[in-house]
Amino acid sequence: MRRAQCTRLVRHLRDEARALKEVVAEQTLELRLLKKNMIGDGGDPA
Repeated sequence: MRRAQCTRLVRHLRDEARALKEVVAEQTLELRLLKKNMIGDGGDPA
């Protein structure tokens, strides 16, 4: 594989990793909000 191809691949993988981290962060926040609302509504915190 040529250097230019490796550079593009690394850039693509970094972009993909960044996007996946954003999805995980969003899902984590959503779960925290849902759990907080359940506890506030008297639901089961587990």
